[in-house]
Amino acid sequence: MTNEQNLQNLLDEINAIDKANIKKPAIPFEIYIYGAELMHTRATEDLPKLTAIHMPTNHVDKL
Repeated sequence: MTNEQNLQNLLDEINAIDKANIKKPAIPFEIYIYGAELMHTRATEDLPKLTAIHMPTNHVDKL
């Protein structure tokens, strides 16, 4: 699935967040995205261990 398709799939969930609860990141956006991508990569590699402790796989997919 492409990034654009992922965004479209999550758009309703994203738009449901109250604008008052949206905070500006304290770090540059590029660093935040890099960290999120790294976390997704590590979680994907550890998926068998995470599912063994009953972590829902859709949590990893949303990273």
